[in-house]
Amino acid sequence: MKTYKFDIPIPYIDKTQISDTLSLYEYLTTRVWDAFNDDKNERIKFLFEDSDVLYISTNGTVETAHWAYVSKNSDYGINAEYEAIVITIDGKSSLFKAEWLDPAQMISLKKEDSNEAIILIEQNNGIFPDRTIKDIKQYLKNPEAFDVYQTLRDLKKEWKKGAPPDF
Repeated sequence: MKTYKFDIPIPYIDKTQISDTLSLYEYLTTRVWDAFNDDKNERIKFLFEDSDVLYISTNGTVETAHWAYVSKNSDYGINAEYEAIVITIDGKSSLFKAEWLDPAQMISLKKEDSNEAIILIEQNNGIFPDRTIKDIKQYLKNPEAFDVYQTLRDLKKEWKKGAPPDF
């Protein structure tokens, strides 16, 4: 499981912008998550199961890991001041602080005491079709400019296919 360095601040939001009643645990276990990575042709999915099992699928090849939800100062995670998960792969465990990124169903799992993170986005979310680290860093630097960048990139793909520009 690869983490990526973020030298720019990640703009977290208050979880209540997404839900007043949903804990991170419920949010993770009721959705399929895509991870941002280096290669737009590599699809990495995270499936958090209630039973503490975490399936990490890379282009259909599955690695089985374990995870544990940690929350402090809360009623079962609903109003947690601290929410994190511990991920264990091949006997090695890492603590990740969970932060809500955007109302567009994105979560950052920031490795404790580092500037490394895994960025997850809900599967089938139309934003960021390539799911690349380059895209998410571009977005985090300037969300408004990213919309323009995304549109231009999509137009360029259409032009390569021979479609005329649609203005």
